[in-house]
Amino acid sequence: MDNQNCYLCGSNQNISRLSSVRHESGVIPLECIFYGLVFLSSVGHITEGHYAESGMHNGAMPDIDSWLKKTAFDDEGIFNL
Repeated sequence: MDNQNCYLCGSNQNISRLSSVRHESGVIPLECIFYGLVFLSSVGHITEGHYAESGMHNGAMPDIDSWLKKTAFDDEGIFNL
């Protein structure tokens, strides 16, 4: 499903962010010029079971504090993009 409109205001006035989406070529991060909300140009690659069936954490719920510490570096890099 392609989406070129801001989820907050419905505007199609946005700019492309200078980054990419991991594992999904052709999906562009967009930023609403009015609200600054960053959203994806398409969410068609996200199926109903996309996250539940991803195999992350071998299907087990991780300890949240440990997981946050483990992913902090990667999360910081994504935030800075």
